[in-house]
Amino acid sequence: MPKSNKPGWVDWAKSPAREKILKDLEPPNGYLFLNPSQSAKNLWDNRYRKMPEFQHVVYDQYAERLKDHFARATKEWERSAEEEKAFKRDRELYPRKSKNIRGEPVFDIHPAKEMLRKCVKEKAHENMKPKELRETNPEFMAFKPRIFRHRIYQEVRFQKYCNYLESERERKKEEKKLAEKKRVAAEKKRVEEEKKRIEGEVEKRVAAAAAAMSNQMDLEVDEDYSMEIE
Repeated sequence: MPKSNKPGWVDWAKSPAREKILKDLEPPNGYLFLNPSQSAKNLWDNRYRKMPEFQHVVYDQYAERLKDHFARATKEWERSAEEEKAFKRDRELYPRKSKNIRGEPVFDIHPAKEMLRKCVKEKAHENMKPKELRETNPEFMAFKPRIFRHRIYQEVRFQKYCNYLESERERKKEEKKLAEKKRVAAEKKRVEEEKKRIEGEVEKRVAAAAAAMSNQMDLEVDEDYSMEIE
């Protein structure tokens, strides 16, 4: 979205206000996702206007951008709901089998998957060998040692990737905060410089007017003195 030239409007693409609205639109716990019927004015008065992310955002820009984001999000929600319905319908017609063609349990729908995820999060895999970890839980024993070892490595890679994505989100968030601070500081500096420039111009004009008045008074005094001599 190109930067708006309207007076008082911020660069929305880089604004923390945009990130806040997008986050509030995320299902299943986003504030706007859970409260879709509230008006833009009511949301502004009771929620967004008080937030630091909206400190430099004027109401008109907020209302227009909220309308755009809400329209896009509504389409996404509707599409997701349709996909979910289609998926459930397919599952009812073609239920997923709990075992593969070799008669082995399918790991993705087995209780062992979440149990292993918890173990990796708690770093239990770092303190014991795959064989030892497998023997700590009867659910793990349902899988052959080679397969279970592979699942441990797979889960470790998955969690590393999730951590990377989270760190990237935090890094970008911090970059945006820093950029906003710099923008605010630059704007404050510009306003102060403009104020000083105007004050300087006023002082010059006052000084010029005072000098002109002083010269006029000197001329009048000289004229009076000349007349007295005559």
